[in-house]
Amino acid sequence: MVAFLQNLRGQCRRGWRVGGLITFGLVLGTGSTRIVLGLSSPMPHGAMDYRRGVEAADHRRFREAVSFWRKAAAAGSAKAEYYIGIVYFKGLGVPKNYVRAVKWYRKAAAAGYAHAAGSLGLMYEGGLGVELDYGKALAWFRRAAAHGDAAAMANIGRLYARGLSVPQDYVKAVIWLKRASAAGDAGAMYGVGSFYFQGLGVPRNYRKAMVWWKGAAAAGNVGAMYGLGRLYSGGLGTRRNYAKAMAWFRKAAAEGNAMAMYGIGMLYDRGLGVTRNRPVAREWWRRAAALGSDEAKTALLTSSPWWESHMRFASHVALIFFILGSVASIVAFALRRRRRGDTGLIRTVPSPSPLRSPVLIFGIGGVIVFLAGAILVVLPLVVLGTLGVAAALIAFVVRVFRGAGRGSR
Repeated sequence: MVAFLQNLRGQCRRGWRVGGLITFGLVLGTGSTRIVLGLSSPMPHGAMDYRRGVEAADHRRFREAVSFWRKAAAAGSAKAEYYIGIVYFKGLGVPKNYVRAVKWYRKAAAAGYAHAAGSLGLMYEGGLGVELDYGKALAWFRRAAAHGDAAAMANIGRLYARGLSVPQDYVKAVIWLKRASAAGDAGAMYGVGSFYFQGLGVPRNYRKAMVWWKGAAAAGNVGAMYGLGRLYSGGLGTRRNYAKAMAWFRKAAAEGNAMAMYGIGMLYDRGLGVTRNRPVAREWWRRAAALGSDEAKTALLTSSPWWESHMRFASHVALIFFILGSVASIVAFALRRRRRGDTGLIRTVPSPSPLRSPVLIFGIGGVIVFLAGAILVVLPLVVLGTLGVAAALIAFVVRVFRGAGRGSR
């Protein structure tokens, strides 16, 4: 029985994704809170059928479990109705069916089961089995929160933070998250810390962010573990401590946090708190990139030996052309003044239509291509842009010397 409840908790913690949010169990930033399924004794009505259903589910015989829970539900067990909803929601032994999940959640909520009301709120927020309606989601969350459901309190805070069905209000968001935190919700603790970290609804305070994140991390919140690594690595609200940063990053990475893996790679790449080891850094970045981290993908590209060698070559070429062009321009200017006594270069350079000027064409085009290559991290564009700028310098020097030659005659 206990194993079954733990199994369902794990499934609810992982949750499902709707519009970037994992909603069976709140996600605010990267932290999550679970819907507590409860460990209290079953309701008197249908108690035996309820227990048999739990035992069947514990051995993954979900069809048999649903059969027992239906009997328990017929006898008035709201918890059995709630679990039937979960089975249909997750598709455990039965085809996944959000409409039926909503039906059973609604029955359990009508019988006063708070967690079922919170689950209905999530269904309305995600538009699963019902039409998306943030107003109804908020109403169900409030109903669950009134009965002490911590996850529902945290969800209300999230709606205020995002301005869904209510005006965006970070102050109220923090209030609700603190209520959920007082009820033991780890994801809400992470959320409060995040608001202190960003200065939303409360003055920015890294020390308080650390306090809240430590509480959340102690309760197993992965986002808080990563956040603590950021605070220690950046010296925010505490002394910089790369060893502690690495320890927290590793804890978060062990739970599959891609940004923590990226952070570990950065510490190895720069030799911060550990012996510098670029192959190890790249291995961590590969793991993070496989989980979708754009930062890790960029780090892998820009840290490759091929990229570094070619970027050094491109930068050296650009520097050489810049120096040669500058020296040639100064020499041409000196010769011009010596031969004609002019006061500047402006008169030595003809002024045809700008579109016909190779200096403008190569110069402006080269700069644009170079910037595009640097921003998009595309080496061929960087090299092409460098060549364009070099061509502009050569064209400019040639025109200056031609002008100086005409002036001497």
